[in-house]
Amino acid sequence: MGHRLHADPGLQPERNWLAWRRTMVSLTVVGVMLMRWLPHHSGVSHGLMVLALFCALLIGKSLYRRYCLQADYMNRERALPATVSVVWLSVAVLSLATASLVAVFGG
Repeated sequence: MGHRLHADPGLQPERNWLAWRRTMVSLTVVGVMLMRWLPHHSGVSHGLMVLALFCALLIGKSLYRRYCLQADYMNRERALPATVSVVWLSVAVLSLATASLVAVFGG
């Protein structure tokens, strides 16, 4: 995010970029913390760790493109929601949480 693509700093593109970046960092931390489960739940832990880190990687790869789109929407005064991104992220987080609960309490 080297240069500003719109005239008003601190608006939605920056806040949106920061929110997605925090989500990426959170998923990375969850993926790394799942390494603690390896001795107890090796199969489940590997799968969950890969899912969390894969989601973090996808978010990281799309951050600049997402910022540019938001800045373009600001310039044209026409914003579109990132519905697909939010839905797949919600499904991934719910899958992580459900599988984690099953691994811990199910056996």
